[in-house]
Amino acid sequence: MDFEVLVQRVVAEHLERGLVQVTLYTYQKDKAIQVAERLFGSHTRLGRLQQNDLSREDVESLEKVPSITFVEFTGKSKGLSHGYFHTSPAVSSDLILSIRYEMPPGPQHGRPMQRRGANFWAIDDSYPPNAGEH
Repeated sequence: MDFEVLVQRVVAEHLERGLVQVTLYTYQKDKAIQVAERLFGSHTRLGRLQQNDLSREDVESLEKVPSITFVEFTGKSKGLSHGYFHTSPAVSSDLILSIRYEMPPGPQHGRPMQRRGANFWAIDDSYPPNAGEH
């Protein structure tokens, strides 16, 4: 889905009023989304969106909807990299914290990630800090 569709449907139609929390995960190295971008002539597919892809007006629109957050995965993934959300312990852990415990993003809420902007965050392979330790 393109960012423009998100803005039209959620922001313009005020659908954010019914949203509790929406987290969109992005990954710049997702090859399946890169193919979709080429096929559909898109430059702002949600699955690869970064804050610097947006105009100031788009960022201001998003800031009005704090229940929508973008979490960019900056670690490594294999193959087409489209399955990073379940093969990466970092993303899987964050998904559990977000969905099961309804934790908002940020270290102060138990989700240790880096803030990139008003609605933008980043996690890497070191998230959570003790991943893989027993």
